[in-house]
Amino acid sequence: MTTIIDSLELVCERMQQEQSDLKAVIKERMQIKVTDTEIEGSVDRLIYNHSLKKKELQELFGLSRVTFNSRIDEATEQGVVGAPIIQGRTHLYNRFDVANMMEFMNFPKYNQRFESTTVVVENHKGGTGKSTTTVTLATTAALDLNLNARCLVIDLDPQGSTGQNLIHQADDESVYMTAVDIALAGQEPEGDFSQYLNDYRYDELVKAIPFKTHLPNLDVIPAFPSDERFVDSYWGQDEIGQRNLLSVLREKILPILKEEYDLIFIDTPPQNSPILWAVNEAADAVLIPVTPREFDFASTSNYMATMPGTFRALPSQGKI
Repeated sequence: MTTIIDSLELVCERMQQEQSDLKAVIKERMQIKVTDTEIEGSVDRLIYNHSLKKKELQELFGLSRVTFNSRIDEATEQGVVGAPIIQGRTHLYNRFDVANMMEFMNFPKYNQRFESTTVVVENHKGGTGKSTTTVTLATTAALDLNLNARCLVIDLDPQGSTGQNLIHQADDESVYMTAVDIALAGQEPEGDFSQYLNDYRYDELVKAIPFKTHLPNLDVIPAFPSDERFVDSYWGQDEIGQRNLLSVLREKILPILKEEYDLIFIDTPPQNSPILWAVNEAADAVLIPVTPREFDFASTSNYMATMPGTFRALPSQGKI
């Protein structure tokens, strides 16, 4: 006689067989190109929306029209920038060409003035705008030309799709792994990350994992539902193993990523779990969004009251 447990196990087995892997999900979410009758050719809408007019680019560098035309002609001849997007009589340069032009003109960079910073966005209450805040901050920072920062979004919410939605470029050569895959490399000798270590250095793999977005200075590391296993792995460790797992993001992963990125924004799950503890151990700054509703405010207030104790229990005791 079939029991409800037997039925549940059967359904679970079928669902796991049908579940897409990270690579399949990302490819399905890839952006498509659209056409505007006023634009010559086909241009990705996101690329078009953030393009700069030639006049805006001239003003950014503070050059006269004659001098700027001379420099951009020089850059075009050298292959630094491509042909502009033509919309009527307006010439638009996409953000990738703008970034190349800024490099060509030796425009001041964020890392010449400031150190790399990791910002964690968290709240155990769902629906407070963590993901929206993370993406908005990262995109705004990446779009700020005067800031000129290299930005990264790390999605560590296994149930979220923030990272997957941001991906703009991916192919068969891309490394389809998450931050949790890296963090658990020591516990998963048969995992994808560990297998790659047979041919590549650890730091090379970490730097290869971020995906490109529609902006040249904004990359993303997506999450996937299987990242929940980080919690199971943590509770399966002894005290030393737990401390090591909470420290891996701060001690091994982020130092490598900070070589490549100036501002790192981490989106977190709506739960007080080992994933969040590991992120807090690595944080330079913590941002807690709260919605202007009485119960949400009360919940957030209660959560913040627990945070000092949580940080004291971390390997660094919140002193780093």
